[in-house]
Amino acid sequence: MSLLTSAFVAVCALQAAPKATDLQALKPKLDAISKSFHGRLGYYVKRLDNGEEIGIRDTERFPSASTIKTAIMVECFRQIERGELAWDERLETPPADKRSESMWVAFLAEGVKINIDGLIHLMMNVSDNTATVMLADRVGINSIEQLMLSWGLRDTACTIHVDEKDNLRLYRLRQIFAN
Repeated sequence: MSLLTSAFVAVCALQAAPKATDLQALKPKLDAISKSFHGRLGYYVKRLDNGEEIGIRDTERFPSASTIKTAIMVECFRQIERGELAWDERLETPPADKRSESMWVAFLAEGVKINIDGLIHLMMNVSDNTATVMLADRVGINSIEQLMLSWGLRDTACTIHVDEKDNLRLYRLRQIFAN
């Protein structure tokens, strides 16, 4: 079972929970999923109405994988709202050697222009990793990380960068998504 499949199963278990007045009733179900997973799995659940928390390996670091795409999308929305980015702004596809393997954009000719709306669609709906890198480059890693800090995600990092001379995070993201 993949990590994303396990996460989906855990979310389904959460949604199917009976009126969960007590997360402790849910914990054995999630623990069973965790124990049957062949790999490294952790989870953390917090009830916002009463602060109750449960988790396994909930203080350990895990690669964010495609979950980082949500923060990138939200930062795009914020910059559009502030007038710093426009839905119809078009970005050029990078040279082939600067792209991640992806579902769609990786197969386009260098220099093809795609608007922000299309890139967000590709990133979120078909999980296109080249679109992810293009959007992260455009909105800026610092902006994405500041957004995550504002959400209280102090231990979450966006492993992307805009300019390889400035930092190596984009290279790391390309390595992660190339597999």
